[in-house]
Amino acid sequence: MLNNLKIGVRLSALIAVVLAFLVAISLFALQNLKTSRTDLYVTNREKLEPTAIAGRIQSMLVNTQLQSLLVMQHDPKSEFARMHDHPATVHFDAIRKSQEDLAAALKTLQAREGIGDEERRLLTEMQKAVDAYFLRV
Repeated sequence: MLNNLKIGVRLSALIAVVLAFLVAISLFALQNLKTSRTDLYVTNREKLEPTAIAGRIQSMLVNTQLQSLLVMQHDPKSEFARMHDHPATVHFDAIRKSQEDLAAALKTLQAREGIGDEERRLLTEMQKAVDAYFLRV
């Protein structure tokens, strides 16, 4: 059957078949890219955002400890008191801001959808521990 066709028709048919394969492969690749993008978004939303918030919480706790130590250096009997040319309220304000930011971050974590019972229980325990910590500071 193909022997009866001219070479131009044969080449045109071959090019059409190759182009059809290229279009099919391109559509398949685009669909997989869309699926990958959706999967990456879900992974980011469900896994990485809470991890980033937890990192900020840890940073805020460390900052609070640091500010607590720095405010102690304002004691007039301390040798370090001369190095501090600002009032102690600077450190107290930083502690207060960390406390507010920490409370907001914990609320953000607790408000997330899809959080399990175990995670919610751990967040509640963490909230209690943070509240107890700030009562001591």
